[in-house]
Amino acid sequence: MTLRKVLLSLFCVASFTATQAFADVTQQDGSRYDELLNENDFDALRAFVQSKRDIDLKKKADDLKIGGDVRTEWRHMNESGRKGGFVGRQEQLRGGHAINYGAYPVSRNDFDIEFNFYVSYKTECTWAVAQIQYDESAGVFDNNKACPSQKAGSAQDIISELANGDNTPDPEGWHGTGRCNNLCLKKAYMGYCLFSCDEQKVDLEIGRRRLSHVFDSNIQFLSQFDGILVKYSNRYESLGDFYMYTSGFVVNERINHFAWVVEMGLLNICDSGFDVKYSFVDWRKNGRSQCFDTNGAWFHNPRGFKFLNSQVTLIYNLNEDYFCKPAKVYGAFLINHNQSSVRYPILVNKTLVPATLHNANYGWYIGFKVGSVFKEGDWSFEAQYQHVEPVAVPDGDSSGIGRGNILDESFTSIRRGNTNFKGFKFEFLYALTDHLTLNNIVEWTKAARPECGGQHKYSKVEVEAIYAF
Repeated sequence: MTLRKVLLSLFCVASFTATQAFADVTQQDGSRYDELLNENDFDALRAFVQSKRDIDLKKKADDLKIGGDVRTEWRHMNESGRKGGFVGRQEQLRGGHAINYGAYPVSRNDFDIEFNFYVSYKTECTWAVAQIQYDESAGVFDNNKACPSQKAGSAQDIISELANGDNTPDPEGWHGTGRCNNLCLKKAYMGYCLFSCDEQKVDLEIGRRRLSHVFDSNIQFLSQFDGILVKYSNRYESLGDFYMYTSGFVVNERINHFAWVVEMGLLNICDSGFDVKYSFVDWRKNGRSQCFDTNGAWFHNPRGFKFLNSQVTLIYNLNEDYFCKPAKVYGAFLINHNQSSVRYPILVNKTLVPATLHNANYGWYIGFKVGSVFKEGDWSFEAQYQHVEPVAVPDGDSSGIGRGNILDESFTSIRRGNTNFKGFKFEFLYALTDHLTLNNIVEWTKAARPECGGQHKYSKVEVEAIYAF
């Protein structure tokens, strides 16, 4: 590796660290001035960026890729469970007269309109990728007038709540669910090839994407990944294709909370069709958290991040002659090394007393997939069964089927959230044309350990049309 490459790599890391230190200033520092100052580029940098913008598009055509997709989605969901406390009866959380904690009705139907725009630019040893997503709820725009706080009352009761200006309640007004503001920077990262010789390769990537876009799991790695990734790959003719990904990323810049992940795998072992992968992620925050307790002291070592997770994944890629299409069977087992039990309250003689749930730190899944979709008439089908214990994965990083969680509850606060479920999922994708596909999903789960958080059931039927270009 040449000195030039080493110095360039160190400069990229230093630049990224400085960028993270001053990123998102409106959230942390609350100063528009600081944000503008941070965006005031060095003259040489501004000239460099402008020089790339001035290159004729025809000259960039071989390296530039632009694409996108438009989606219309309908989901029909059912969910039932406890609401509003550690104990209580099971009730309907969607449909009928169900309302959320904000006293808004919750339907079984959900309609979304989505647009994704992708750009990538790749040269011999550098690349950059970006994705911008607009994901909006369907419906007409709301008039933003509040509903009266009374669930029922006379006209005089409502009039007594009226206030001047935009806060005037309007229970019979124009109310809709349409939105036009859900813009999200889904991907924005750059890469550089540090080393390449024969079958060996080392790449460095910096920026944003989802953890699941890099690391393999069907029950974790849902979180945003703003960080650094080092990728190593090599091919051993008598053994298989080996890779190792190592990364560090920002969790909470306010309290200098960072996490790291490593994944390694050996693919097509001895030409057998078997793949094996192992990943390890450290989410722990040792030190004060972002919040105070009721006595005004800082919380330390928050439970929501007490996760040291190992996952082993096995995949067998079947011979295409079996189905005349690519197919695979797979399974994975995950365990949290940092905690194995969880405390939860139970009702004894009308009094809440603590109980302990043991062996609550593992998860697993098995599945089968056949087919791939690239052109008109192609199809793909996948079936999965998942089992996730209450503290197997972080509540905010659970990427499995889930529980619906229409009330947006968190496991650390009320022992109900996105984990503690078991169930199945079926997904079928069919290409109507070379650009238009129809995606169909059916899934169902219930609580894996109902003694913690109570009985809970969730189901969903989804139909989504996707036009990709």
